[in-house]
Amino acid sequence: MERQTGLIVHYEKNGEAFPVETAAGVHLYRVVQESLNNVSRHAETNETWVRLTYAANELMLEVEDHGKGVKREKGQSGIGMVAMRERAN
Repeated sequence: MERQTGLIVHYEKNGEAFPVETAAGVHLYRVVQESLNNVSRHAETNETWVRLTYAANELMLEVEDHGKGVKREKGQSGIGMVAMRERAN
């Protein structure tokens, strides 16, 4: 990501790792991919943090940046956030 876009990605993994079903792993990968693309295209920052936390019965993913934030404008129809929500459910 850094080589392609200049975006510096900090990665943290917490908790005891456990096997993730293949389909769930693909969804997780796609959410991270879309998140990083959104940061690169829209956040106007060059740094982001990806945190993966293994808890008792769940896997939590967090992508954080300190960019300009999301401001929906009337008539704007981006599907990235919608697609990520659908994948996460």
